[in-house]
Amino acid sequence: MQCVSTLTAKISRQPSFAQPTENPINPQFIKLFNRFFESLKVIFPASISVLKTSAEIEIFKQQWITAFAENNINSDRHINAGLRIARQQKSPFLPSVGQFIDWCQQGLAEEYGLPTPQQLSEKLQAYCPQRGHDDIHEFDYGSNANYWLVHELYRAMIAESLNSRQVEDRARLLIDCLTKKLRNGYVIPKPPLSLPQKTCMNPTSQSVALERISAIKAKFGFGRSHSQQLKKSV
Repeated sequence: MQCVSTLTAKISRQPSFAQPTENPINPQFIKLFNRFFESLKVIFPASISVLKTSAEIEIFKQQWITAFAENNINSDRHINAGLRIARQQKSPFLPSVGQFIDWCQQGLAEEYGLPTPQQLSEKLQAYCPQRGHDDIHEFDYGSNANYWLVHELYRAMIAESLNSRQVEDRARLLIDCLTKKLRNGYVIPKPPLSLPQKTCMNPTSQSVALERISAIKAKFGFGRSHSQQLKKSV
């Protein structure tokens, strides 16, 4: 009978029990994150000050680096966009990594001229009462991006019966999706030309028009000869 240590050694050599190998971290990104960490210490001194030991700082960095990698936050542009929003905050306390990633997405969206979820929801509220009116072609979307976002958000709201909170959540997803596409070189198309709808009347053919004129004359006695009128009077 094999001893426990022998069995343990054999099990540890099985592929399914093998220790996962960590992916090598880009040294350039480590430098980038270290600069970012120094900025966080200045912007949010109340929270960063609680990280007193090197072990605590290391755990903090590992968690944020992992979250950044999972959400493709991997460039100066991403991080600076988030820091721009961070500097606008009044609280001295550090946000969660998820909150900061949202700020990165929001900051990038602003750089591309996209609306915030609240602005897009308000634009949708203004659009709904005008939809179906003859002057809808005059509605001011504000930008080409807003045109497509408003129409997509309207379709989702109607198809899924979204409430106001769900509309704003969907607006955030649509904006994030468009931001990612723009980062990859997507060009927002111009909206299709929309002109006021006019009532179309099919022209009447000459033969039909003559038949109708003849019927009117016959009904009301138009076009009779003078002699016919005299005979009728006698």
